[in-house]
Amino acid sequence: MAAEAEGSFTPSCSKKSKTLPKSVSSWTRETLESLAIFYDDKTTDISFFMDQLKKLRNIRNAKSSTDFVNYIRGLVKKLLTLSVDMEEELAFRLDIITGYRGVLSDIEKFNKTVKEMGKSRRQELQEGTAEVVDNEMVLFEACCFGIRDFFKFFLRFLDDSILEKKRKCQFTQLFMKFARMFLMDPEPGDLSAERKFQVHDTEVSSVPDVLFFNYGSSIEVVTMVMSSEVKQIGFSLCEEKPFTTSAQDSKVLGQHGGQLLAEIPNSIFTHQVLGSICLKTKIIFTFLDIKEDHFDRIKTSKSLEGDRATIYFSKPYDFLIAEERDEILDIFALLGFVQSDAYKLFK
Repeated sequence: MAAEAEGSFTPSCSKKSKTLPKSVSSWTRETLESLAIFYDDKTTDISFFMDQLKKLRNIRNAKSSTDFVNYIRGLVKKLLTLSVDMEEELAFRLDIITGYRGVLSDIEKFNKTVKEMGKSRRQELQEGTAEVVDNEMVLFEACCFGIRDFFKFFLRFLDDSILEKKRKCQFTQLFMKFARMFLMDPEPGDLSAERKFQVHDTEVSSVPDVLFFNYGSSIEVVTMVMSSEVKQIGFSLCEEKPFTTSAQDSKVLGQHGGQLLAEIPNSIFTHQVLGSICLKTKIIFTFLDIKEDHFDRIKTSKSLEGDRATIYFSKPYDFLIAEERDEILDIFALLGFVQSDAYKLFK
């Protein structure tokens, strides 16, 4: 993240003068609320985030996107049988060796299934005895490659766990490998991806952990998803049911909200941003919805009286636990459909 610094700032909706950190890495939930940006008071169903994606112009043919999502979801569900509770295995130092052997077994099963499926499907397609999904074998091979790559990295990840090594950003890399199974193309955030935006008289900077760009037919490159990883030691998801933001770390929520705000000018959505918070292998989807005039007033010194932007958030999903992973297969497949321009493959 960019270096922390502070500038003068007087929130138009606050009676007290405060300083605004020049890097969102130092923002808190209170910083967001001083800009009239609030986290929703309850979790939002995953279908809401799916609905926002379906509004994008990239999804020109509803049937083609549905075919793609159904195909990728079914493939991942059949080939990725892995189910590991890393919180239990790592935090309490249970028998990781047994887990490692289990993953090796999953890989062996994956390799066997891929060979059988590929051979059988090619024969069916040649004989014309099966319903055809456009460019099916291309999708099959790309998805299988992503799953195989995920397995390989996960074994290395477990090696480090067994040897008690701690590699920088290992959970971020694992998340990126997971996303690639769905034909997504994550790019790690660094200083080259630094965003600068104006809040009143202060220039604020933001560096996301992971970005998913959409490269359209135009020169313009837009942000499809912004993801941030929780790195704070001691931060964990509260065990409340249902999950709420009220018990969560104010800095984590403030930083993520600031990162979402920074992506508004680059977002594929109109004055909205889709994002995610990653805590180890858990994913929380987020969605900032802010009106254009509200965003403009944040950049100037105008009053924010009456403004209110909302950050919606889902419950946490652990992508290593099969039951929870199944709930997010559709949204990852739809994200892959959009980012990979898969709609161009379909008639």
